Parts: sequence; C-alpha cells; structure tokens
Amino acid sequence: MYIIKRAKEVAEILDALGRNVREGNANADEQKLYKKLKKTLGLLAENPRHPGLASHKIHGLSARYHCDIWESYVENHTPGAMRVFWRYGPGANVITLLQLERHPENALPYQQVALKMKREEADKRP
Repeated sequence: MYIIKRAKEVAEILDALGRNVREGNANADEQKLYKKLKKTLGLLAENPRHPGLASHKIHGLSARYHCDIWESYVENHTPGAMRVFWRYGPGANVITLLQLERHPENALPYQQVALKMKREEADKRP
C-alpha cells in the first residue's frame, strides 16, 4: 500500500472539486469526474501497476525533470480524457501526485505539460 501525497496545485483542485460535490454545487460532469478520481487514487495507492490505470513512464517528462514521471489514466476512450501525473517518493511507499491534465490531442502531447515540482523533490535514484 502506498501513501498518496499531493503537490499543492493538485491538492487545491481535488479539495475544491470534493467540496463542490459535498455541498451539491458540482454539475453532473464534475460529479462523475470526482468519482473517477477517487477510484483512480484508490487503485494507485493499492497498486500503481493495476491494469485499469495503464500506468506508464513518460520519458520526455522524466528527462525534463530529471526523475521518473509516470502517467495513469483516470478516464480512457474519452476525448480529452483525464490523466494523473505522479512520481514515486519522497521516501519508501510514497507516491506524489504532480499534476492532473486532460490528455492532449496534438502530435507533441507532453511538451505542454508543466509539473509543479521543487528541485529537491526530484528523485535522484536511477
């Protein structure tokens, strides 16, 4: 089992969405997304390689940020499907969520993804 930590921006997004759902201020699409995000984060904590997550390393982002960056599916077979970007650490059995993004539809999908990550958060392990 992994502990899920959230970068500040991810925490703000998830907290605001959860608050809107609990207070009845979320529309139907936001409610569905929140349910999918909860399921995804539960699977990620349980097993980051769960087949339903289709987790895979993003080599371009890993090279840019000098640590292994992974992407997992929140949605699939949906235009602009939501993805979560994450990394292992800091520490053992910890996963840090770095960004939530819609899947880009262009030919150079990861060039527009900007992760909010402090340099000291980068995993120095090979």
